[in-house]
Formats: sequence, structure tokens, C-alpha cells
Amino acid sequence: MPEQRYRVLGLDCADCAREVEQALRDLPGLTQVYLDFASGLLHLEGEAIPTQTVTKRVQALGYRLESVSASAPLQAQRLSFWAYLWAERETRLTLIGALMLGLGF
Repeated sequence: MPEQRYRVLGLDCADCAREVEQALRDLPGLTQVYLDFASGLLHLEGEAIPTQTVTKRVQALGYRLESVSASAPLQAQRLSFWAYLWAERETRLTLIGALMLGLGF
């Protein structure tokens, strides 16, 4: 069965990831939908679903979607968590604050 992979941007919590999973589960032809909240990676297994259809469902929930190649290296996936944290203004400020606090000790 073909697998499609995407990165979902703008997730705030694990409940948000579950909401996206539930919105995509009823698409015909999919056998499995899994969204890893920590990395933002969305895995779809089953019949190929047009990217436009997936994008519309995800955008309707208020998130952004990027395509990810199936052969993306594991190292890039690990770094994606830090890229996710740095991409959002609130988490970037939190990381900077934690760094300053650590330097203060």
C-alpha cells in the first residue's frame, strides 16, 4: 500500500493532532492515519489521496501542510522537532528564556 507523508505546521497540542487524524480518517481508501505531534509528521496509508484533498481538510482546521518525501533522512526528522519549536514565536521566546535561565545558574 502506498504511503503519503506530510508535515503539519501550527499544531499546539496532542489534542490538535488527534483532531487532524479524525478529520482525515473518513477519507475513502485510507487504511491508517497517524500524526506524530512531536515532529508534526502525518502518515497516510492506503489508496493515494490527492494532496489537494488532504490540504483542504487540514487547512479547514486551521493548520498548514507541507509535503515530505518518503525517503527523507531520519536525521532531518529529528531536527524537525527543534525546527518546529523555533518556527513559532511563543516557543522561540520560551527557548530563549530557558537558555538565559540556564546561563544564569
